[in-house]
Amino acid sequence: MAKLLEIKTLLELLKSNHKPKLVTIDVEETVENCIKLMMENDFSQLPVMKKDNVAGIVSFASIAKTIFQVGKNSTKRTQCWQQWKVEDVMEKPTLRDCHQDLFDLIETLARDSYVIIRTDNKTYEIITSFDVLHYFKELAAPFLFLNDIENTLRAIIQSRFDEQTFEAEAIGLFTYQKRREAPKKVDQLCFGDYITFISSHWSNFKQPLGNESVFLGYSETARKIRNDVCHFRNPVCKSDKETLERFLNWLKEKTKQNVQSEMSTNLGASAP
Repeated sequence: MAKLLEIKTLLELLKSNHKPKLVTIDVEETVENCIKLMMENDFSQLPVMKKDNVAGIVSFASIAKTIFQVGKNSTKRTQCWQQWKVEDVMEKPTLRDCHQDLFDLIETLARDSYVIIRTDNKTYEIITSFDVLHYFKELAAPFLFLNDIENTLRAIIQSRFDEQTFEAEAIGLFTYQKRREAPKKVDQLCFGDYITFISSHWSNFKQPLGNESVFLGYSETARKIRNDVCHFRNPVCKSDKETLERFLNWLKEKTKQNVQSEMSTNLGASAP
């Protein structure tokens, strides 16, 4: 069965996003130094090294568990826990090869929140549940922006055309296209249709949207990004995500201004 996403690929993506260099600690170090190192680097766990190999993993949780379990019957036994060696509070690590499928790690990450990865050059890296959540968040962002853009465009059209008027205009506009039938409702439009309909009826949308060239520039760029995203042609770069976000914010600001303008007009008309 083909791998959906190798761990190696995720590591490369994380490094390109400036993932911090792996910090480790020796088995002979004290717990006090270990806590200091974790706090200085804002880490919740550290791989424990014995020579060049991973001997275990130490975390705030493993330290707390050991202190509690050792001191169950006498607090005297835990009075000098800061000077314990790291090897006394570490746990068995979860090791994985970098060529394994990332999706095979989901259950492990949900349980332990981290996995130590063995790389091709015999070094080690660590992947945390935060790393994976951040990756999938970045992966999902373009889809979420595009969904919001489509919803906003739909709302803009519906604010200017009732169902009957829209259907009549859509039949005249889209019948030339190679489709079974012209869309009868706004929610039957695809992304490119929204752009076509609005640009073909610009006089109806000039009031909320203002500058036609800005709208068409943003729309065409968004359409091309959408094609790449939906067909997985190219990875979505940071600038493309920023473009989608700016287009969405531009649309929302324009519609917000239009609503406020219409409210002011209505209030003025109703004033004695």
